[in-house]
Amino acid sequence: MAEAKKTEEAVEKKSGGSKLVVILLIVVILLLGGVLGGGAYLFLSGKLTPQGAAQVADAEGHAEEGEHKKPKKEKKDKAHAAPTYVLIGEEKAPFTVNLAETSEADYLQVEVQVLISDPAVEGAIKTHMPLLKSKLGALFSQQKSAEIKTAQGREQLRLHALEEVRKVMGSMTDTVDPEDIEDLLFTNFVMQ
Repeated sequence: MAEAKKTEEAVEKKSGGSKLVVILLIVVILLLGGVLGGGAYLFLSGKLTPQGAAQVADAEGHAEEGEHKKPKKEKKDKAHAAPTYVLIGEEKAPFTVNLAETSEADYLQVEVQVLISDPAVEGAIKTHMPLLKSKLGALFSQQKSAEIKTAQGREQLRLHALEEVRKVMGSMTDTVDPEDIEDLLFTNFVMQ
């Protein structure tokens, strides 16, 4: 009897010790997951990089001082930036509009891309894409088929569209210089 009692106590002590190990293991895993998750958040949000940390520190410093100035855009050397073409609209879904006067053609289908040299402009363009599509769609639907069937007419329309994109981007964001949008191209132009 005494031996059976001793073995029961030994088993209870062993199982109690293993419960403690399991609990400690779970706590360590949760802490490690929290640290890794926090690090991933900071890294992906850009706050962990030296530039991101400086921006956060500047923002906190300005908030403490009561200053609410917008960050100034640093001018980048455009000679070193690779030009990028950005599609206005959606891929395989060009602008399709009814023309104002339908003497020769009823519809205009046009695909538009802009040439930019600053990668930050691409994000701003994507942010304001609905407004850009609306303004360009309105511009295209005001055209007369007789005017845009000539090369000179298409060039005039291209310049008006470039002006409209620059105007929208200049009015909607302080970080984009309208001249960062270097050119506008019609990569598909069909009248029917």
